[in-house]
Amino acid sequence: MKNKVFVIKSILNMPTPYGSKWDFHFDLQRFADNVTYLDANGTEQTVSDATILDGTQTTLNAGWYVVNSDLTINSVVTINGEVHLILADGAKLTINGYQNYGIYGDEGLDKLNIYCQSNQSGELVVTGATGYDAIWVSGGITINGGNITTNSNTYGIYTNKELTINGGKITDNSNNGISAYNFNLNWRNADDFIKTNKFESTNITTDDKIKISDGKRFYEENGNIYSGNITSEQLSYLETSEQKTLKPVDGYIVTIFDGVNLTGGNFTRIGTTNKYICAAGTELTLSVGDTTNFYKFNGIKGATADGNAYTYTVNGDSMIELDGFPKITGLTFNESGEYYEIGSTDVLIALATYVNDGHDCAGLTFKLTADLDFTDITFD
Repeated sequence: MKNKVFVIKSILNMPTPYGSKWDFHFDLQRFADNVTYLDANGTEQTVSDATILDGTQTTLNAGWYVVNSDLTINSVVTINGEVHLILADGAKLTINGYQNYGIYGDEGLDKLNIYCQSNQSGELVVTGATGYDAIWVSGGITINGGNITTNSNTYGIYTNKELTINGGKITDNSNNGISAYNFNLNWRNADDFIKTNKFESTNITTDDKIKISDGKRFYEENGNIYSGNITSEQLSYLETSEQKTLKPVDGYIVTIFDGVNLTGGNFTRIGTTNKYICAAGTELTLSVGDTTNFYKFNGIKGATADGNAYTYTVNGDSMIELDGFPKITGLTFNESGEYYEIGSTDVLIALATYVNDGHDCAGLTFKLTADLDFTDITFD
C-alpha cells in the first residue's frame, strides 16, 4: 500500500494585474492506493484509492477511507453520502462525540459500510455524549468485519433502514441497544459475536424484522437457537432489555439428555444446557454409568449395554436420550431388536421368577426363539 498526496485547492481573492484579489487555500490529504479489504462474503478485494484518516477529518464525504494507525477524534464525525471505511489490521479508530453523536448521518442517502482486512484485527470504538447515540446513520449500516465497540446511554447503533452484519466482533455497551428497521445477521468466523442489551426493530408491517442468513445459525448461552426469520416469540425476547450475546453455531447441535455421559471428541457446550455444538465428523464417546440396565440411545443408531461406551460420529443435529431395559437374570437381551429372547424352559422359568418377585414388565418385549418342551417340568 503506497501513500500519495493530493492537493485540493480553493481560490479566494488573489491579487491580479487588474486590481482584484484572490486567495489560494490548500487542503492536503493523503491517499493510499491498492488497499485490500474483505467484502460481504469474506473475499479479499482491492480499492485503488482510499483517503487515509489522520484524525483531523470530521466530515466524511462519499468515498473510501482507511484507518491504518491508532487515531482519536474528539468530535462528531459526519457522514455525507455513502461512506466506505476500512479498518486496517492492527489499527484503531476511537471517536468520542463531544456533546454530540459519535458518527452521524441524518440524510436518507447517508450510509456507512465498515470493512476489515485479512487478519480482522482492526478496531473501531465510538462513544456518544450523554443523550446521544454512538452511531446514528439514517440510510443504513453494513458491518463486514472488524472489532466494533459502541458506548452510549441511549442507542449504540441506530439507523432508519437496514442494519446488516456479515461478520466481526460487535460489543454494544449502550443502554438501549441496537435499533434498525430490519436486521440481516450473518457470521464469518466461529469466534464472531454480537453482544448488545437489546435488538429493536422499527418495522411494524412485515415479519422479517430480524433475519439470519441462509444456512447460518446463532446461539445464546441460555440455549436459544436462532435461524431464518426470527419468530415472534424469539423477537419478543431479543427486544427485551437484557444483555445477550449471539454466537455462531459452527457445526451441528447435539442434545444429550439426563443419564448419558459425554466424553471425547471436540465439542462446545452451550452454557450449562444439555446442548453441544460439534463439527461434522466429530466422534463422541457416549456411556452410561448405571450397569443395572441395558440402554438404547434414542436419536442415533446403536445401543450400549452394561455401561459400555459407544462411539457416535456426528453427521447432523441429534437428540440423544436413553431408553432403559432392565437386566433380567437368565435372559438374553437382543440390542438391535430391543427384545428379550426366550429359547429354553429355564429362561421362561427365570422370567416367571422375575415377575413373581414383583418386577413390572409393562412395555417390554419378549420373543420366543425356540420351541419349548415342558414334558418333564413340574410346577408347584
